[in-house]
Amino acid sequence: QYVNNLNVPGGAWTTYGAINAGEFAQTENGIYFSDKSSGRICSHSGSDDDGEYIEMISRQGFTYPTNGKSRLQYTMARINYNTDGDSLSVLAIDVDHIESDFGTQETYLSLEGGSGDWGDDWGGDWGAPAEAQLRWQKVKGIGRCVAPAVKIKTKANTFDWFATDVIAIPASG
Repeated sequence: QYVNNLNVPGGAWTTYGAINAGEFAQTENGIYFSDKSSGRICSHSGSDDDGEYIEMISRQGFTYPTNGKSRLQYTMARINYNTDGDSLSVLAIDVDHIESDFGTQETYLSLEGGSGDWGDDWGGDWGAPAEAQLRWQKVKGIGRCVAPAVKIKTKANTFDWFATDVIAIPASG
């Protein structure tokens, strides 16, 4: 049994698996759920990631770019994000309500800070904060409706995913 639960003040959904949970509740002291099998109240707890990558997977809802009138061939995608640390991504395209497998090709989601030349005016962009560098990744899918799927591995304290851009051309045949 898998349970999707909105469990943090920031509004992030979490999927809990292999538990027989009845209800979830969040208080200022933590997250609690009821165990349907035993009738006990359990506390959600954990530890830090110990510097290892944390993996997140998200599949967006399906949309019909041509109002379902014609098929498209989806070729490239990129995620719009902001992060404060090392992150990797794998993109996939789900088409016509069929989930596709993620590939194995991970793309490094780099940050690039401002730079300047020696002698630039004080306050130049050499001290600007790092910004996310958006990168196109190859995807493959043909269909009338599409839903980007994203797998992120990150060591960052913060990873904000805003949207996914997708490139498509009319499908032949």
